[in-house]
Amino acid sequence: MRRRGIAAGAFWIAVLLAPAPPAVAALPQASRANRTEAKVVAARQLAAVSLPAGATSVGVGRGGPARAPGCTSSDTNMVDERGHWRVPEHPASVVRWVRAHAPGRWHRILVQHTNTRAGGILWYLELGAPSRPGHVIDRCLAFAVTRTASGTSDVAIVSEAAWVLTRPRWDYVPRAARVVTVTSDVNGDRARPATLVAPGTVERIRRLINGSRVVQPGGFTSCPFGPTDSYRLVFRAQSDGPTLAVASAVVTGCSSLSLSVRGRPGPGLVDGWGLAVLLHQIGVAPRPRSA
Repeated sequence: MRRRGIAAGAFWIAVLLAPAPPAVAALPQASRANRTEAKVVAARQLAAVSLPAGATSVGVGRGGPARAPGCTSSDTNMVDERGHWRVPEHPASVVRWVRAHAPGRWHRILVQHTNTRAGGILWYLELGAPSRPGHVIDRCLAFAVTRTASGTSDVAIVSEAAWVLTRPRWDYVPRAARVVTVTSDVNGDRARPATLVAPGTVERIRRLINGSRVVQPGGFTSCPFGPTDSYRLVFRAQSDGPTLAVASAVVTGCSSLSLSVRGRPGPGLVDGWGLAVLLHQIGVAPRPRSA
């Protein structure tokens, strides 16, 4: 048998439908570049797939394994490429071929089969590949291989890649911020506002917030139920000066952190819990109840 190339695409089967990522105009330039790269990756991945000799393309369509069992990323900032082929071999043979001729450094995520309502057999094969941190993540190829009435195979392939959402260039606490006023409500006790002016302390807080990563879009979130602690930090250049930035953190079973710079809100950040712990260490907020 000879190898047969097909088309390309970034891989991952979306487990749940979720809101679409922000419109192009709302995305930072780096995020748009990552999305473009993911589209290229997806196409190349699909093109690198090898099917047995005699495979015939029957269109790209939107068919295939819409809820593949193995690719379980919750990322919604994904792009995909899809293809559909007929192969004159039994599904098990097709699966063995694909596994033996996987492109590049791919590894197996899942191989399983199940009976269809029509009495046939549906094979699922899923392959994963290394990500490019900060750019393209969660790459996967998913195959649904079904035996036809004539004994050949119907092969639907989805190639997916998730792109990384980045922080806008303006979404950072300004260096001019030298005063921060902290208000917290922890364990049901709302503390009196505390104003910090020590340069080293203000810089520790600023560095933690500015180093936080953006929360990537997800199809679902599962957080244990629990009490809520909240924190609000107002940054100024001087005590009686205008507000430069406001950071808000909420800590429950999960945590969240948001930053508004000169009244302009940025994307959600991940270090809400880290900020709560830091404020306790500094001595301006009670110990987080989960610490």
